[in-house]
Amino acid sequence: HLENLEREATMLNWALPALLLLLAGVIWRVVTAKRLPAGLTTAPWAPGGIPILGHALRYRTNPAAFLSSSCASVGPVFRLNLAGKRMVVVGSDSAVIKEVATAS
Repeated sequence: HLENLEREATMLNWALPALLLLLAGVIWRVVTAKRLPAGLTTAPWAPGGIPILGHALRYRTNPAAFLSSSCASVGPVFRLNLAGKRMVVVGSDSAVIKEVATAS
């Protein structure tokens, strides 16, 4: 029993400081987070993003169709992630979307 008590005491010696450090990090993150002014919201994400690559595969397949379908589903202003490169798309005119998508 003595060995078990010593092992548990050793775990508590590092677990409590680790939890306190984690809690301090969370509090710091909340306190320093950028906040939007009242009444403003962030643009929604385009649908269909996958981890790490985001929307890159869907965009690469057919950029004009991807942008048009995203506008139709979330509105003319939305965010997208192209393999880590995050951007905001503004617009809903399909002719302009096609021109921009074919130029890139």
